[in-house]
Amino acid sequence: MRIEGPGEIGDPRRQDKIKPKSPSEVLSERAADGVEISSTGRYLSDLAKVPDVRQDKIEAIRQEMAKGTYITPERLEAALDSLIDDLA
Repeated sequence: MRIEGPGEIGDPRRQDKIKPKSPSEVLSERAADGVEISSTGRYLSDLAKVPDVRQDKIEAIRQEMAKGTYITPERLEAALDSLIDDLA
């Protein structure tokens, strides 16, 4: 077997075929990239914008409790029915 120095493959002196890209070529390649967001992704994004607590409901209930009008016989019966259903 005879080895005569660097060959064509991997020869560090061969740079005639490798041309660096110009900045405009690099930018044009990047412009071709794109992102597509699924409907699930859009839904989750919208959901993240919704506050965890509905402050308006909490304030309305606090006002009713302060007035003494929150606990009514109808609400009490509905709560007891729901409790019985959960225990059954």
